[in-house]
Amino acid sequence: MSVDRPELDRVLSCSTLPTLPSVGLQVLQLTRNPNVSAEQIAKVIETDPALSAKVLKTVNSSLYSLKDPCTTIRRSLGYLGLAAVKSLVLGFSLMDSTKNMGDAGAQGMDEYWRRTIYAACGARAILERFEDNGVAVRRVVAIGGIARKSPLVMQVCADVMQRPIAIVRSDQCCALGAAIAGAVAAGIHRDVTSAQRAMASRVERVVRPNRRAAKAYDALYAQYHALGAAQR
Repeated sequence: MSVDRPELDRVLSCSTLPTLPSVGLQVLQLTRNPNVSAEQIAKVIETDPALSAKVLKTVNSSLYSLKDPCTTIRRSLGYLGLAAVKSLVLGFSLMDSTKNMGDAGAQGMDEYWRRTIYAACGARAILERFEDNGVAVRRVVAIGGIARKSPLVMQVCADVMQRPIAIVRSDQCCALGAAIAGAVAAGIHRDVTSAQRAMASRVERVVRPNRRAAKAYDALYAQYHALGAAQR
């Protein structure tokens, strides 16, 4: 995707565009290195006591249901994984940044959360409509940027849908699909099935629904469903 220079200048000159704190930027830079160690990231996070407390509060929440409390950032990385920690750190950093934006920032975060739940409820409604019409849904697969970059959004979707969600490794699934079709057309592979076996991205992780959260989201989904029914 290309952006015209005047448009880019306009975005960068926006006075309300939040700036990530130094810790958030350091974590972002470290995670771009495929050889980064958990120890390196932990040391950076530990320099910010408030951020460390938020990460520990998250890993010790009912969402992860740990048998024993996690008391160190190093251990939390093992439970959460580098991708989840990266998203948490950047998310908390942006939330802190938006506090300086006043009511506009708070409303933006609230709207983001609402839209995440709306999207998850919509996905569940579509899934249930398939099943109501005799189409069995054996598994749910998520592809693209959001699926890989936002563990929070994927967890909400899994909780609302009450289904495990498989996250595909590739960031460019649409382009890969075109390449698979092209490989068949060029005679490199005999058919689409054999091309998929050779070229398709593998599942890198599976997000499983949290039972406690799923019960809470059930009430919200019932409201969503009732509202949709009332508008037909």
